[in-house]
Amino acid sequence: MTRSRIRVLIADDHPITADGLRLHLETSLMIELVGVATSFAQLRTLVETTPADVLLLDVTGMQGSAIATIHALRRDHPSIALVIFSSIVGVARDLLAAGAHGYVVKEEHARHLLHAIHAAHHGQRYLSPIVEEYLSGTNQPVALHQLAPKEQSVLELLDKELSTTEIATQLVIDARTVQNYITSMIRKVGVKSRYQLTMWYRNLPKEVDSAEKGIIPM
Repeated sequence: MTRSRIRVLIADDHPITADGLRLHLETSLMIELVGVATSFAQLRTLVETTPADVLLLDVTGMQGSAIATIHALRRDHPSIALVIFSSIVGVARDLLAAGAHGYVVKEEHARHLLHAIHAAHHGQRYLSPIVEEYLSGTNQPVALHQLAPKEQSVLELLDKELSTTEIATQLVIDARTVQNYITSMIRKVGVKSRYQLTMWYRNLPKEVDSAEKGIIPM
């Protein structure tokens, strides 16, 4: 009896990344790529019409909340295993808690992605080495309130895509001080760049984010 192939969906907003994944996955006789989505909205439509076993999900640039999307997928499509494939590791604990089965950092060797797909398909968890190292060294995820007030102010302006100089002007501080705040936050959150720091901020669970900012949900 011929064993059926694992049907895989890709959700990534970068065409080059998606094309590279397609080429890599097609080298495996056990995997069949069945669709690609470039936003969370497109993904919701795709999973309704395309049977799949495993979803490879990026969490940045997808125009929406990764946490909310994972919760919805686990609720509405529990048979689809979810593997996060992202450069950001600082949200790993939150996304795994939300229901992701695996987590692979994009900069790691491609074999980890194949291992994660097979593990997730069989109901097992797979974490790539960078994720394992991050989680083992982080007892609790960094929350927004754990950043200094001035760091939070810098982060909010960074999220608005302001430059270091523009942030310094708005906060009336030296540009070198702004860079020091950014460097400190990158270290605390466990990311590698200011872009990844911004993506971490944007993907904070909405209920946590609101509470920490003193906003009372209606």
